[in-house]
Parts: sequence; C-alpha cells; structure tokens
Amino acid sequence: MTKKGMVSLLLTAAMTASLGVYPVLAGDTAKDTLIVPAYATVSSYDPNGTADYDTMVMTSVFDTLVKYDADGEPEPCLAESWEDEGDKVTFHLREGVKFSDGTDFDADAVLKNYDYHLNGEYGPILTTYASSIEKVDDYTVVMTKATPYASLVDYLCSYLFIVSPTAYEADPEGFAMNPVGTGAYVLDHVDESTGYAYLNANEDYFLGKPGFDKLEVRSFLDSSTALIALENNEIDLYTQPTGSDYVLAQNDANLATDKTTGWTCMTVLISGEPYNSDINLRKAICYAINRENAAIYMDLTDVVPTQDLFATAVMGDYAGQAKVAEYDPAKAKEYLAQSNYDGSTLEINVKTDVSPIATSIQYDLEAIGIKTQINIVDDNTWMAEWFGGTVGITVNPLGGSYGCLEELMQNFTSDGYFGSIGIVPTDPEVDAAVADLVNYADPSERAPITLEAYKKFADLSFMVGLYDLETYVIYNAGITGVDAKWAASMYPYLWQVKPAAE
Repeated sequence: MTKKGMVSLLLTAAMTASLGVYPVLAGDTAKDTLIVPAYATVSSYDPNGTADYDTMVMTSVFDTLVKYDADGEPEPCLAESWEDEGDKVTFHLREGVKFSDGTDFDADAVLKNYDYHLNGEYGPILTTYASSIEKVDDYTVVMTKATPYASLVDYLCSYLFIVSPTAYEADPEGFAMNPVGTGAYVLDHVDESTGYAYLNANEDYFLGKPGFDKLEVRSFLDSSTALIALENNEIDLYTQPTGSDYVLAQNDANLATDKTTGWTCMTVLISGEPYNSDINLRKAICYAINRENAAIYMDLTDVVPTQDLFATAVMGDYAGQAKVAEYDPAKAKEYLAQSNYDGSTLEINVKTDVSPIATSIQYDLEAIGIKTQINIVDDNTWMAEWFGGTVGITVNPLGGSYGCLEELMQNFTSDGYFGSIGIVPTDPEVDAAVADLVNYADPSERAPITLEAYKKFADLSFMVGLYDLETYVIYNAGITGVDAKWAASMYPYLWQVKPAAE
C-alpha cells in the first residue's frame, strides 16, 4: 500500500487554508445556490491524475458504483445491485444512465475506468482490494478480490469515480478542469482569481433532481473561520468542525447540528526505540493507560471507552469479543519491573488537538514510575516523526471506512506497510497468523481464525484504542437533507440537500 493510502487511513493529511472574503448572501442567491467550503484547495478534478482531490466537487460531478447510506453502509449507486461471492463480486449496472456529455454509461465504461484507476495515483491501493475485472454483458461486471476478506464493496464507496471515457480520452490533460461524469452537478467553471468552483444541477440525474439549482464550492476553511461564515450566512454547511465549535454552534438558533461515530478510533500508538525491542515496556504503558480519563480530559463525558484496538465499525462482528490490555496499574508495574526501562524521560509527541490526552497519559505513566515529557508538534513534524519511526508515544485517529479488521492487521505485519518500514514492532508468529487468513474464503470458517490472529496481534502491545471518534456537522437551519455520516466519510452527497421549506 502506498504512503498516500495509509495517510488517508490514518486521517492525518493536513489541509492548508486559502481564505477568501465572503459577501453576505441576499435575495434569490440564497434560495437557488448551495454554498460550501472545499475539503482541500486543488488544481485538478481528474480523480485518476491526482492523489489529492476535493470530494465536495468530486462527489457532485462523479458517481461511484456504490455509495454510503445514512448508516455508513454500502448502497446502490451506478450499480443497482451486487452479489458478494467471497472471492469475487458481481455488479449489476443501472441501464439508461448517461454522462453529462450525452454518452452512455455501461460495462465498457466501468472496465475503462478500472484501468484508469489502476494506472493512476491510487492504483497500488486498488490492487489490495481487487485483482481483476471482467465484463459479463453490457450491464454486468465481475471484480475478483485481491483476498477473500478484501472489503472491496466498501472501497468502491470511496474510490473509482466513474468518468466519461469519451471525454477522458479526447483530452486527458484538459479533463483536469473540464471533468465529465454522471453526477448530480456539472462543473460550469472555476474562478481563476478565487479558485471557487461553480456547478449547475443535472436535472436528469438518475437519483433525482438536486435540491439546489446551483452549487458553489469555495476555498477550504478551518473550523473557527467556518463557524463565523455559517453565523454570517456566508456558507450553508461545514462537515469538519472541532468539538468546541460544534458546541458553540448549538447555541445559535439559525444553525443546525448533528454528530455521529465513524470508522476511526482515537488511538495511542507506540513506535520506535526503546519500545520496538522491549515488549515489557510496551505492555507496561498499555496497561497503565486509563481510557475513561483520556475521554474526560477531552471533555467527552458521554463517550464510552473501548476495549478494542479499532473502531466498532471496523471491528464489526468481532467487537468486544476479545479483551486487550485493559487498564490495570498493578499489572503495568509488574511489566515495568521486567522491562529495560532505566528511569530516563520518555517523550510523548502529539499534535495540539489531542494534547489533553497526552496530559492524561503523562499522569497514568507517572503513577507507575515512568517519567515523560510532552512535546506539541505540528502536522508536518508529526508525519515526519511517524514515518521516520521516531514519534515514540503518540495519539492519533486510526481507521478507515474501507478497511476491515484483517486488512488493518495486515498493514502492521512485517510485509505490511508500517511493519515493512520498521516503525512498529512485528513478530513472525503474528505474521503467520494474519497471513493464514487468505486461506479461508468462507467468512464463517475464517471468523475464529481471525479472532485468534487478533488476540496475538493485540498482544504485541504497540497500540491502545481509547474511544470511537465522533465527527460533527454544522449547517444552516434553513436547509435539510444533510447526513451526519458525511463528516465521518468525507463523501458528501450534496444533491440531497434542499431548502427546508420544500
């Protein structure tokens, strides 16, 4: 898996704000135009030609074979149904769908898009989910999974945007700013001076006419700036607010709020030396961490601490089936006595947003006799230290909407991405247990084998799941159709949004 893929898995990509001056909306503009900030400032709308794109625009111009429903589960989109047969998935495509250039969507278009995707920036990630595709007839395709447990359908909710082969092949370079898809909106133009994207509704959209005739996607905003813009009626929706801004928005009668949990878990990660070579030190740290206090320090009094390594949505049926290093200070001291810890000061390196958790961990470790120092680092420094194996003890969201338990474990084995670059400890027995999972195509036969592999993986003690991460949305109380799950997936279906009066 590529670094880009794993960065998206860890949700650590930093966004740089490009702020504009927002005029107050008035008159008919507010009635027929939905205005949102972008997730990122981009220079291309070609989903195959860039590793970074803005899904506010992409999910409006393009469709995927399947999409997320309100619970974050796959539901039909360009594929009206599918059968998962364990080692392959058969997709039955919608008939009568057209790209905005008037050309037909069919199986040939899907095969070509598979090749575009395979040869694009995300190709190496695709190969961890699918190994091949074949056409059965004009409206049926079969994808073979890379492994029996590959969460291919979930992956296709987030990737493989379907572009018009006719437009794409006619002008591959020009397609970046002239995208053509089957989506609910059609890109009209991008203002060169502001970077704002202006889109018009596709009135013939196969899932129904969009709720707003026009869509305006402005520059990326940080949470506090976005809240001010919402309060001033300058934008209509924001899906990445901080918890504190979410609370502030609840006091404004002109704003509506919602929250949900997704596929990520706030996680303590232990990486590099002296930890990789001292399992007793790792175990001491893991048993010393009080999950409940970590949530309290973040003012999350209604959050339930987890005993799993990964988010409940990722654990699936395995959630709660195996206890991992629970909070046990006495046992932590026993492991510490067996470790090579020499009384030196250990570093806790975290970003500002999780600094309260670092303080909680510091108290926990001091209680068993470990000295620590907290360092607050910026995103770039954190990334460099994480991928350099020097981050030490840290806290970061971990998970992904298109990952399952087997896949996440594999990423940390000797052959997986993180294990292969040496930033986490690995073990041959764990490697073998996780590798063996590909030999079980039947999910019911694989389940007990997966659970045993998970127990061995958890016993490596280089991560502690704290709690499922909440995500928030804030929006204009005058609109409806907003889905809280968009904040967790970062894949908004803006065509669903409409004026509340309708």
